[in-house]
Amino acid sequence: MNSKFCINRNVLTEKASVLYGKNCYVFMVDNDVNKIDIKNCISKTFGVDVKAVNTVNILTKKSRKYTKNGAVDKKIRIKKKAYVYLKPGQELDLNKLN
Repeated sequence: MNSKFCINRNVLTEKASVLYGKNCYVFMVDNDVNKIDIKNCISKTFGVDVKAVNTVNILTKKSRKYTKNGAVDKKIRIKKKAYVYLKPGQELDLNKLN
């Protein structure tokens, strides 16, 4: 699997910035990839050894839009987040994603 199809973007939050100091990087990934695909994408793209990968599915949210014709219910997409742990002494150059 190509890294362009696997990794969408990196996540920049307070929690993610704390994890960067612990050799953990957070990425938004496609819904249909598994941990093995994510590990292979990261190791091929950045040339590092991946220690572990944890994934989290972000739950679906419902939204309601009121229009002239009545209320319309829709679901917001499910997203998947991957926590990638690297072996000690290795770092990622996030500029290679672009």
